[in-house]
Amino acid sequence: MNTKKIKKPSPSGAKQVAPISEIDRLKEDLQSSKQQHAFSQNELERTRDELESRVKKRTGKLRSLARELTLAEERERRRIAGLVHDNLQQLLVAVLLNIGVTKTKNHCYVIFQELEGIELMTKECIDITRSLASELSPSVLHQCGLAAGFGWLRDWFGEKYGFNLEVSADESLMPDEDISITLFQCVREIVFNSVKHSSVKSARLTMVCDDYSFVNISIEDQGAGFDAEALVLQDSWKGGVGLFSVRERVELLGGVMLIDSAPGQGACFTLRFPAKLLKNSGNEDRCENSDLGKGALDQGLDEIAAAKEPVWIVRKTESHSPRHRVILADDHSMVRQGLVRVFRDEADFEVVGEAANGKEALEMAREQEPDIIVMDLQMPVMSGLEATRVIRRELPGVQVIGLSMDATKESRRSLLRAGALDLLHKGGSAEDLIQRVREHLVAKALASAS
Repeated sequence: MNTKKIKKPSPSGAKQVAPISEIDRLKEDLQSSKQQHAFSQNELERTRDELESRVKKRTGKLRSLARELTLAEERERRRIAGLVHDNLQQLLVAVLLNIGVTKTKNHCYVIFQELEGIELMTKECIDITRSLASELSPSVLHQCGLAAGFGWLRDWFGEKYGFNLEVSADESLMPDEDISITLFQCVREIVFNSVKHSSVKSARLTMVCDDYSFVNISIEDQGAGFDAEALVLQDSWKGGVGLFSVRERVELLGGVMLIDSAPGQGACFTLRFPAKLLKNSGNEDRCENSDLGKGALDQGLDEIAAAKEPVWIVRKTESHSPRHRVILADDHSMVRQGLVRVFRDEADFEVVGEAANGKEALEMAREQEPDIIVMDLQMPVMSGLEATRVIRRELPGVQVIGLSMDATKESRRSLLRAGALDLLHKGGSAEDLIQRVREHLVAKALASAS
């Protein structure tokens, strides 16, 4: 019987089995590594969140500082414009009025001719200072709101550059003044960019609120266009510093600037904001709601203005004719005294009161019930626009003619809506002022008689 021997494996070929204690140790090391990794991951996320928080806070501070810088710049512009308006311009107007009075009293031809020359130079000085003050800070923007400010831009670009800016803006969209200032500056910069680079002489500006509660301010031209994608990808927007500044200011307000353009296909810039930045305005303190871009409105206002602008010339009446009782309202004493001299030297006018602000003019009107009030548009306590609105509502028999250094189309529209007969420029001569007042009074009397 053969017995088969079983060969035992050699120790060198045997499978080594780690002791139980070694496996446990490796498991513990792996678990520890996982814990350390998780801890490191948590620390990394915490550090990232902390850095993001710091960046967010500093970005917020930078945005706040940038906004304050923009507003500080505009406040300084407005301060300088105010100094020009309240001091230099009013002094020139007073000089002009007194020249007019002196001309009527002087019968020497040589002296009369000298006065004519001085009067002409004074008018030129007034025009220069008015242009300077308007370019620094347009008063219509602060008086009537953003839509009216866009209307001023339309007129300004047309007069200065021969550029036709078509404006269609919803006047019921009324931002706070700080936001209006920023948006006005942004739009002016974009339109100026179109004037310089579009190679066309026209553009369209619209301001509307869409169905998603966003306000869109768009400036579109059909000019040369550019590579919008390449411009956006440039970190510093080389060659477009103005547009870069616009983008930054828009983002500070929580909005965005959208650009749609291509070479040879025109350009469209859209400033898009949440509607919560704007507010709907009533009719009491600002311009009444309307769309500046609608031809029907402009035509209607032109018809109103034409009806209040008779073309005939009314000469001085004799001393025995009825006298028109007038109140003169202006917050600058030199101008007010100049107006008093002008009207008191006319046989057909009787000055029954002087007011330094709109509230005083209103109180005097209630007490005196004059035939007409000649009133400055910009006055403290109560503006001439607001006072006109109240006077015409309470005392329909009292007529109002406004005066302003910045007698723009938008300011005139606002005053006509309030019930005034007209808005005259302060830079006109004393003779022109008296003649226009007479014309309006006679036209009003004829209209009432018919």
